Parts: sequence; C-alpha cells; structure tokens
Amino acid sequence: MSSIKDLLPAPVNQYVQEKRVEAPKVVEKKVYNIPPYGQRANYIPRRREDYGDGGAFPEIHIAQYPLDMGRSEGTGDTKVVAVATDENGIPDYQKNLLAQGRSKSLVLHSRISELTGYQAKDSELARPTEEQIAELTLKTKEAMEKRIGRKIKGNLPGKIPEGCLPGEVKPTQFFKYTPVDSLTNKVLPERMIRIVEAPKDPLDPPNYHQHKMPAGFGDAAVPVMHSPPRKVTVQDMQDWKIPPCISNWKNARGLTIPLDKRLAADGRGLQQTVVNDKFAVFAEVMQAAESKAREELELRNSIVRKQKEKERQSQEELMRQRAAEILQQREDMEKAHDEHETAEERAARLEREKQREVMRRQRERDARLKRAGRRTQEERERERDISEKIALGQAAVAASAAATFDSRLFNQNGGLGSGFAPDDEYNVYSKPLFHDKSDSIYHAKEENMAKYLGEDAVSQMAALGKYDNAEEKRMFEDADKQDATYRNRAMKRGGPLEFTEGEVSGKKRRE
Repeated sequence: MSSIKDLLPAPVNQYVQEKRVEAPKVVEKKVYNIPPYGQRANYIPRRREDYGDGGAFPEIHIAQYPLDMGRSEGTGDTKVVAVATDENGIPDYQKNLLAQGRSKSLVLHSRISELTGYQAKDSELARPTEEQIAELTLKTKEAMEKRIGRKIKGNLPGKIPEGCLPGEVKPTQFFKYTPVDSLTNKVLPERMIRIVEAPKDPLDPPNYHQHKMPAGFGDAAVPVMHSPPRKVTVQDMQDWKIPPCISNWKNARGLTIPLDKRLAADGRGLQQTVVNDKFAVFAEVMQAAESKAREELELRNSIVRKQKEKERQSQEELMRQRAAEILQQREDMEKAHDEHETAEERAARLEREKQREVMRRQRERDARLKRAGRRTQEERERERDISEKIALGQAAVAASAAATFDSRLFNQNGGLGSGFAPDDEYNVYSKPLFHDKSDSIYHAKEENMAKYLGEDAVSQMAALGKYDNAEEKRMFEDADKQDATYRNRAMKRGGPLEFTEGEVSGKKRRE
C-alpha cells in the first residue's frame, strides 16, 4: 500500500525555520526591602538585590560585592544561567543548552559552517623563527622537568617527624627578662619566660620525602688512560688564552673596557693589514703641497706686513710734519707777541704761566689721589674744624640760615595775585621778565671805553651825544611801543589785512 508521501514529488527547496526575536519586556522598578541606616546590625547582604541601587554598606564589616564588583569568576551564589548570543545579538539556544555543565575550554561545533575545512592564512603557515623555536623549546623543557620532578618526589619514602617520640621531647627552658621602657629609660620589674616546644601530631604526614639512592654500576668502571704530565710552555698558554666575550652593544654593569680588550674580542688582530703601494706616494705629494702652501702663506703675510709698516711710517711722517708746522706757527706768534710786549707784561705773563703750571700739577696730583682712594687737599680743607680755620687765618664763610632767592623775581606788578590776564587771551609773555636789569646790559663802562678806545675818542663821542642816557632811554622806549603796536594789531586781526591812514611830516601814508 503506497502512502501519500510516495506519490508527492521530492521537495526542491529546503525549509529553514527562522528564529523569532522576542519583543523586549517592560521591566518594572523593583522595590528593595533594605533596613534604614542605624538598624543594619544583623543585616548581611548576599545578593545583588540586597544592595539596591547603591554600593556597599560601610557599617557592615564583611566582604561585600555590590553589582558583583571585585568578585572573582565562578564564586557567585547565583543560579541564573547567562544567555549566550551570536554576533547579531540573537540568543543562541543550541549553545546555551550544549555549554551547560561543560568546561569553558571545550570547543563546541553546533553549526553547519563549522563542518567545512579550515582555510589557514599564509602568516599561520609560515615557518617559525629561531627565537620562537628557542622560546618554545625552553617552555617544553621546563614543563617536562616540573612533571618529572613531581613524580620523583611522590616515590620517595616517608619519615616520622622529629620530636614525636616520648624520649625526643625537649625539656622546658626558662629565661629571665628585664624590660626597659624605651621612652623614659625606666627599668621595669623582671619577668620569667618559659619556652616550650610546640606539640606535634605523630600521625601527621611528613612535610618532606626521603631521597632514594641511585643503584650502583654492575660492572667495574672502565679505566681512563692518561698521558704523562708535561710542563706547559708559554706558547701553549698563549694558544689556550681565550679573550673575554665583550659585546659592542651591551654593557649592563657599566664597566670600563680597555681598547685592546675590545679589539681582541672583535678579532681584528687576526686579520693581516695590507697597505696600498700608492699610500707613500700620496703622503709625499700631500707633504709637498703643504710645504708649498706654507711658503705662499708666509710670502703673502710678509707682503701685508711690509705694506702696513710703510703706511705706518708715512702716517708718522705726516703727523711729524704737521706737528713741526704747528710748533713753527706757535713760535712765530710768540715772537710777534714778544715784539709788542713790554718787560712788565712779559713778567706778568710768565708769572701767570707759572701759576697755571702749579695749578695743573695740583689737579693731576688730586686726580691721582682720588683714584688711589685718598682725600684731596680741598676735601681736607672743607672738613677742617672752624677753630683750626681761625687759627690758620682762613676766611670764615658766613652761612646764612635764611633761604636765598633771586632778587629779580621780586617787585613785579603782574601775576596771579593781580588777575594775571583775561581767560580769552594768550599773552603769557606780555613783557620782559627782567626789564629793570636790561637797561644796564648795553651800557659800556667809562673806564673800559677809555682803556680800549682812548680818552680822545670817548670825549668826542660824549660831545656828539651818542651815549646820552636820556636819548638812549628814549630810543629803547620807542622800540618797545612799536613792538606793542604790532603785537596788538596781529591779535585783533581776524580777517584780511586792514590799512589805516597816518601822517608823517605833513604827508599822508598808508600803513
């Protein structure tokens, strides 16, 4: 009897059940029943919910792990299984079911894609380097030695610990102890201290194992034949002398290594040094070129020195000629002056020159003393006591206690006290400051005029009225009035030029 399955054609496509993604559920906020502060004496938090939304409780002195912070893996008391997901975040139920109760190092294959062959990369198929081989060999050797050593220790026979038998118990010992206070250095009462061996259980397993002696050889040892001893020669010692291994890159201890030791370790002494045949020719050519360059440089320097010496001599000759001309001019002037000079004038001139020379020497001496740090004659005279000045007959300088002022600043009519000037005018310099003293500036003294011009010339000028005081005063006053007129006109002028008519000797003129 055929079934309906045999009548239907074979399926073309393969049916794959898609994984359904559950919608996230709304989690309500949990309410934690945690006792308030001050009432947590017997409260012990064990789960994450016992901490609520906060951290550890400082008043509870036990090990606490809020949010499992600080807890090592595999030490939790939770019974909730962690949900494993794939790279897209979808829960992988096959992995969750297969991984339960198995080791984490176990590799699980639960997908069809894992049945295909592994395509290794070129970097993974490359041969390991010498460093990797040496490192792997060292790790393998250490692991094998550790495993063999553990087996050897397990096969060693045991031994009863010492001090477990009744006759091996050590007697009690007593010691006298005198304590001293470290702060006050006060001796405290003596004490008796008893020292007793700690009791040991004879049934405890031994803490160490005995070593087995290796079995001896069955046959006698094979004798080793040696040649008769020979005296070592110096050549043999030098041949067997191995230089120390010195690195050119590392010096961990920072030692000072001599150069010969470094060269010996480098092996350069074993190489034969070959000198090129042209080296001698090259050295000779270089020496000849150097000597030639030295000669040229010496010749050039000698020419430069001769030129400088010639310039210096010409400069000195020029200065010598100028000095001779100046001396000749001075002598000519002195001769011309001496021709018109009388004996009295010459004696007075010589006396003045003598005084000048004395004063010059005194100034030079004072300068030298000042540079040497000593007081000059002027400073000593200034610091001399008044009684000494009176005894020596020196002039006493009367020191006035009153303040000294310039007399030209007094007896002035203008100033701030008299209103000074209007605000809209800028005539600070309205009149000369020393008008009363300026009258005598341009007057020549009679004795000076008679001395330089002669008495006849002075009498003639007086007769002509050139130096009449009244006439001279009138001339200065007219000039001052004319200047004031021009100044007032310039201040009043605000537009174009203005002209006024005036009369001069009966005729009209335009100003």
